[in-house]
Amino acid sequence: MHPRFMVDVSKELTDIAMPFVKVLRAQVETMGKAAKTSARSVLKALEFLAIVLVPDALELVELYPNHPVHKFLMAKPQFT
Repeated sequence: MHPRFMVDVSKELTDIAMPFVKVLRAQVETMGKAAKTSARSVLKALEFLAIVLVPDALELVELYPNHPVHKFLMAKPQFT
């Protein structure tokens, strides 16, 4: 079974799933052109992982119902 399925994940949901990414995004944006390529690359990778995390956690709940990520997401009103 491949857990991924195609779904649009809003920035609001990814910010809930990985709140530190929002902080990093703001820091990189304030740096403007002075932001190093590595900082932008790390931000882009974390944003991608946050997008993958949301549908994967919801799809895998049947296999891992007590997983902390699923419990964390389901405690948020946006996921219930």
